[in-house]
Amino acid sequence: MAGFRKTTDEVKAFFSELTEGMDGERRPMFGCPCLFLHGNMVMGTCADRIFFRVPREGQAAMLAAHPLLRQFEPMAGRPMRDYLDLEAVPEVRTALADFLAQCWMISQSLPPKEKAAKKGRPPHATAALTPQPKKPETRR
Repeated sequence: MAGFRKTTDEVKAFFSELTEGMDGERRPMFGCPCLFLHGNMVMGTCADRIFFRVPREGQAAMLAAHPLLRQFEPMAGRPMRDYLDLEAVPEVRTALADFLAQCWMISQSLPPKEKAAKKGRPPHATAALTPQPKKPETRR
């Protein structure tokens, strides 16, 4: 099974050009640049490809209309079902810009993503780990 591959420098530069001037938060996901809007991932990079969010009900039409598109699989056999991807080459720049515009509009309609509560130890467990002051030693 092929492992996860990091984004190439060329694709990072291509991603920066595509997303220049767009609102949203740019942050890495597994070390690869991604664009988020209200906590929802809109698009990102993986190896030599750029992926973007497409609702499942619209994917069949897009896949039929654009033969270079495919289901995004960051690792073989592990698809991310709400995302499609396309090889990031200059020949597809216009198509990528169109897909990104569509995905951006869809993502603006999504509700802000709630941050998950941090998992932690229950209060009684952390109290046991808190260093207790040492008692002075007494000699007998």
